[in-house]
Amino acid sequence: LIEDITSQLLRLSQIEHFKVTAKEFVDLNETIEEVITPMDRAELSKRIKFHSLNKDTYFINGNKEYIFMCFRNLIDNALKNSPKDSPIQIELDKSNCVTIKNEKLNKNLNQSHASEIFHKFKRIDKKLYEGSGLGLAVVKRIVEAHDADIAVQIDDRFFSVSVKFKTKIATN
Repeated sequence: LIEDITSQLLRLSQIEHFKVTAKEFVDLNETIEEVITPMDRAELSKRIKFHSLNKDTYFINGNKEYIFMCFRNLIDNALKNSPKDSPIQIELDKSNCVTIKNEKLNKNLNQSHASEIFHKFKRIDKKLYEGSGLGLAVVKRIVEAHDADIAVQIDDRFFSVSVKFKTKIATN
């Protein structure tokens, strides 16, 4: 746990002053596929459902390493914080928005927690959620560095997080 906290603190400090340059481009379809492909083992391939309404390449202004890290963290969280056999739905829509939706494991988690989960070291239920509480703080900073918005919706059954990028650069 100490190594995990140290690693995430270092990552967060590196991201604090990071800004995307105008010359950096990321294909969101490709990057999300790269995140989920290593996870594509028998049990996980049944759970992760990626649907893109953009079938071609889909570039945004962004840093590939950080975008990968952002979605890896969000998808890992969805897997860890949902019932074992429930699906994880990932959708990239035509309005530059990636949404990850999962059934929530913690029935006490509600919309009032939405703003808190991005605070450093915040873990809503320390017994149920493992980790340092830094992962979503890292995600939020990556999203901000890409001039994007992040939103969380929590209802009685589902948890969803959406990352909306301001503009699409090009489609092939």
